[in-house]
Amino acid sequence: MNTVLGSGLHLVGWRRRRNSGWGSGFVGHAPGGGAEKRRDERRGGDDAVRASGQNCRRREKLSLPAISYTTSGDLSGTAHHRLHEIGSNNVRTPKDSPSPLENTHVPVQLKLAAAWTSLMFLYIYVDYFHLYKPGAIDDIRAGVVFEFDINQPLLTVFLTLVAIPALMILLSTTLPARANRATNFVVASLYIPVSAFNAVGESWTYFYGLSIGLEVLLLAFILRSVWTWPRTSSASMPDPAAPVTSREVV
Repeated sequence: MNTVLGSGLHLVGWRRRRNSGWGSGFVGHAPGGGAEKRRDERRGGDDAVRASGQNCRRREKLSLPAISYTTSGDLSGTAHHRLHEIGSNNVRTPKDSPSPLENTHVPVQLKLAAAWTSLMFLYIYVDYFHLYKPGAIDDIRAGVVFEFDINQPLLTVFLTLVAIPALMILLSTTLPARANRATNFVVASLYIPVSAFNAVGESWTYFYGLSIGLEVLLLAFILRSVWTWPRTSSASMPDPAAPVTSREVV
């Protein structure tokens, strides 16, 4: 009688534990929960194996290397080198197209200094080649240049006319922008008639025509450069700092 009663109580307790989902202490021995968990684990492992096999087949079709990872999660050296080779082979660069030349911005001050330097070279060499003109040396020995008597005031005027362009090379690179622009504009405008004066009374039309033409072109370049001197746009100016009121202070 006691045996039958004990078996009945044991059966009732087992059914209650089964219906309640089995406690944490009996999960491993549950006839339903443990089996389902093991089946899920096997199913997940099978899915991972199938996915790995598909990835291997895809890499074989694409001729990709098998990528292995180190313990820190980085690509191994061989795989990284192989991927770099594949990427470099796929990138196509035109071999025949040359790279574009660098166009460096030249400041206006340097352009003006270069123009005045070129003008000085023309002045020097035109006067030097003028000595090869027949009779030029004889006129100098006689004390006459350009129908003027050679004396100290005349040579002082000649020195002044040559010294001003020479000094403009320095002033074009050192003066402030506003003064630099005004000075170049005035001096270049005055030297156009000075250059044209060299052709008065001369019979060598080609020689003096070419020299005066080049000098006038350089003076016109100077005038154009100072006329189109770039200005600072207001958008590039930094905005003044907004005053901090007492409400903005935290």
